[in-house]
Amino acid sequence: MADDKEKKVVSGVSGLSVMIGLMILFAFWLTNNGPSGIKNQNNHNGLSKPVKEAPVKVAPVKSRNNSVSSQGQEESFSPYNGEVSLGSGTARSSYQPSQEYITLSASGNDLPIDIGGWTLKNGRDKQLLVVSGNTVRQASTAVKIPSIGIALYDPYHPQNNRRVPIALKSGDRAIITTGLGPVLDGLTIRDNFKINKCLGYLEDDNSYRAYPSLRSQCPSPDDVPGVSYLDNVCYDFVRSLRPCHTPKDVYVKDDGYCLDGNCKLSSYCQDFAQNNYNFNACFIRYSRDEDFVGAEWRIFLNQTWELWADRRETISLYDNKGLLVDEISY
Repeated sequence: MADDKEKKVVSGVSGLSVMIGLMILFAFWLTNNGPSGIKNQNNHNGLSKPVKEAPVKVAPVKSRNNSVSSQGQEESFSPYNGEVSLGSGTARSSYQPSQEYITLSASGNDLPIDIGGWTLKNGRDKQLLVVSGNTVRQASTAVKIPSIGIALYDPYHPQNNRRVPIALKSGDRAIITTGLGPVLDGLTIRDNFKINKCLGYLEDDNSYRAYPSLRSQCPSPDDVPGVSYLDNVCYDFVRSLRPCHTPKDVYVKDDGYCLDGNCKLSSYCQDFAQNNYNFNACFIRYSRDEDFVGAEWRIFLNQTWELWADRRETISLYDNKGLLVDEISY
């Protein structure tokens, strides 16, 4: 009987020891965050390499003036930031939509950048206005840049013009006019176009002009074939012509109509001058030249009111994803 009692006591002590041991292990398990704690412990023992995931922060490319949104928040910058830049043009000096323009310039881009559908925005929402004694914030105006233009532009034969996306190669720029296209040589320009060597002839009449002028692009009058074979009087007359000028009949008292007022020109000289110095003759002669088309787009936003203020203005340019490309203030 004594032996049986001793066996029961020993058995009870062993069972109690096992329970205590299990409770200690359970407590240790809890303090090590359960299964994840054991997994991490195993990782530190070299069983598997732990993987850490952290949020990735991409530092935005800084714009030239480190601009922020009108709400004081950081903007998301476009991949084209630093490749396309704004210029103020006549924004601060002109209030007429047909003469008010800004510029976009491309630099350092390997491929042409399609700017069609990009957005220009003024900074009126950053200014306060007093209305009936109350201070209110104005609403800004946002305008999209047109998508299509004409690279090889002949306004007299629109059926031959091929429309292409408006894109800037490195070194190109765009003149973006607030208003409508100009009236040149009686033609109302309704297209966005790239400048070329001959378009200055459309500004020959002083009552018509583009802003900025197109005249500086025309070839020299000396470049026309046959000039060297003219008689001396005609040769001197032709060489005195300004670029982009078509000679016209001018009435001179006692002599009648003379070409640009010069009444000593032969009939051959008059025909030569009028047939060779005009847009159509220039286009036929030079349009196949590699450098005929210039590195500048003329783009019209067709707005009827001034878009840019003369002072305290901020001009912002956004790409077609709404990301800030560039911003200038003056």
